[in-house]
Amino acid sequence: MRLVKILAILFLGISAEAQVCTALTSGNWSGGPPGDRATWSCGNPNTFSGTIVIPAGITVTINNNTTWNANVEVRGTLLLDNQLTLGTTSGCGYTLRIFDSGVLTRPAGPDASDRLIICGTTIITSQPGPPAGTLPWPPGGYDSSTPGGGFGENGPLPVTLIFFHSKVVGGNIELRWATSKEERFDYFDLEHAVDGYNYSSIEVLSGAGYNSASYKEYAYTHSTPLNGANYYRLKAVDLDGSYEYFGPIVQSYYGRKIINVYPNPSIGYFINVEFNFNPVERSRLTILNSQGIEMISILKIKNKNRVALESLPPGIYLIKYSSPDFSETTKFIIR
Repeated sequence: MRLVKILAILFLGISAEAQVCTALTSGNWSGGPPGDRATWSCGNPNTFSGTIVIPAGITVTINNNTTWNANVEVRGTLLLDNQLTLGTTSGCGYTLRIFDSGVLTRPAGPDASDRLIICGTTIITSQPGPPAGTLPWPPGGYDSSTPGGGFGENGPLPVTLIFFHSKVVGGNIELRWATSKEERFDYFDLEHAVDGYNYSSIEVLSGAGYNSASYKEYAYTHSTPLNGANYYRLKAVDLDGSYEYFGPIVQSYYGRKIINVYPNPSIGYFINVEFNFNPVERSRLTILNSQGIEMISILKIKNKNRVALESLPPGIYLIKYSSPDFSETTKFIIR
């Protein structure tokens, strides 16, 4: 008689220190023909609470009166063609940060509707306001949370990033980036996500030192990429604990599907079962003993899973993943 137990999985959720909504394509933030709309990793920034990021090379146009209850980081271009409001009440705590590669601008010609309001305070209006066209404004960056700060008043940020690249090499993704300046800088935290939304740290690399104006290159090999899209960003942490983000960048990877089981051997409490791909619907995970008898069956499978083993005695077991398009079996031991 088979002993079949359906166990609940404790899904190892990816750490999300900061929830991030990233603009994936340029365009109007909303409205207009589909080809003219920006697309977002969170779907709709109007219903998002966290940090909205406009990456370098991306232009997002505020084409109608818009309220975001979120922080905003601009590394690309934010074009005010109407009113953008961050929070609606005094002391709401939302901030706007424009990095040294970022631009806040508006279309040519005065328009009283082109405004930026943060926590109930009008920061800019059309007259006076940012210059028309694509001139970088403000120069040197801006952080609305800086006391007494203003556009262009807080100076260059501590890290100047030259590039942040990725490529597939064999079964890995290689990431490289370089800086030309590091002041009061501590370390880079390289973060990874499979959805462009929930990031986790995969490596920490120390900076060049307290104050460096020389070229420095960094590299990291991600040996466990996910089949499909892999998102990466850099968290640059200063000596005082403040930080800024660079990226994200996206790298597609298609290689051999791998199932990773650990710890192996297990002392009998649990095993982690991780896939370098996202399991499809109708996938199944089963554990069989050395006689081929099914001991555990799991139907709801995620990318990362923790499976309880308290019901199983010490011995050699097989864990089998099966789906309509792929199956794989591997061995593990309970001591």
